[in-house]
Amino acid sequence: AMIRSGNETSAAQTLDRIRTYQAQYASRNRGKFATFDQLVTAAGLDEKFTGDRPVVNGYVFTLTLEEPSSAKPASYKLNADPQVPTGITATGTRFFYTDSAIGTIKANDTQPAKAEDPSI
Repeated sequence: AMIRSGNETSAAQTLDRIRTYQAQYASRNRGKFATFDQLVTAAGLDEKFTGDRPVVNGYVFTLTLEEPSSAKPASYKLNADPQVPTGITATGTRFFYTDSAIGTIKANDTQPAKAEDPSI
């Protein structure tokens, strides 16, 4: 349970850090947001986050980018889901979410979190 709790804390802190890196990246790249690989290269995100769906400390991180269009600015959505959400081998039981439009991290105890979920 302590490892699981540590994984959850780490995942939430990582989302917070990635949100900061994304804001810095966007300010230097005409409002566009970065992939994990770009954040590793340009912002100093840990190399463990290389790839499309990195698994770090028992959590799967998923980053969805939207390119800017004439109708709306660029945006991103970022989820951190436990690799094993149930049972005695659970790597975490809380699901986390943030995106470019909100200033907080959302959490859900039973399924992937989304913008409508409560903030942590």
